[in-house]
Amino acid sequence: MSARVQRAAPSLPDHERDRRALDEDVERAIRDLPSAQVQALRLRFGVGARAHSRRAVARHLGLRTSQVHRLERIALRTLRVLALPRDVPRRGGARTRHLAPTNRNTAMSPVHDCAPA
Repeated sequence: MSARVQRAAPSLPDHERDRRALDEDVERAIRDLPSAQVQALRLRFGVGARAHSRRAVARHLGLRTSQVHRLERIALRTLRVLALPRDVPRRGGARTRHLAPTNRNTAMSPVHDCAPA
């Protein structure tokens, strides 16, 4: 009697499977960003393809490298904020003005680095 050997279907190596899962997660995360930011991130970090230098991305998009850098920075900052759980207080970046209650009322006003009058 001959035993029939069942062969498993060929599978992807673990690193390839992980890479595809990561690409799918990133695509899901960036789908709501503005298209210029999505293009910059895809090209720059190799989402679904190989990564390119900032200079190459700038040439491809017809932008300056500083503009590509700005698109990356804004997109990554947005993704970081969106990744925070809803109950975690969000802090502003270096360029965000923090708000604090004023003495006059409960409205919020910018905090200034000055001594009290």
